[in-house]
Amino acid sequence: MKNTEETQKVSVKDFTISESISGNKNWILFADSAIVKDTSYIIYGVRLNFLSENKDTISKLFSDSGVVFENSGNLTALSNVKVILSDTIKIFSDSLKWDNKSGKIIIEGNFKYISMSEEIEGEGMESDRFLKEVVIKKRIKGKGEYKR
Repeated sequence: MKNTEETQKVSVKDFTISESISGNKNWILFADSAIVKDTSYIIYGVRLNFLSENKDTISKLFSDSGVVFENSGNLTALSNVKVILSDTIKIFSDSLKWDNKSGKIIIEGNFKYISMSEEIEGEGMESDRFLKEVVIKKRIKGKGEYKR
């Protein structure tokens, strides 16, 4: 096993990376700092903007830290994770995964989902980046009618 000094490439402040398909940006990630490894980026102070086809920010993800995998564009967000859709829907969790290929936000652990009419705590959730196609795996408690 290699030690940290051998695998660490560089430490970067004010790190930015984006994902594009056919010239259209899908998301832009900003981080206060990053450690660039062989095939991944360990990031701190994470802010990720999911973009529409018009390049407008449609939802935002925040976390204390995370890992971006260079080859796939997948992200694991860790600690104090929140996803916000223009102040109408908010999702909070300890961690989540962004699957770049499927375009899904995946939460395997506990989460809290808050909208204008709902407040639900559950375990396991999947959603698209627009927070329109939300699937709650297990509802633990909450108020409001969840209809998706």
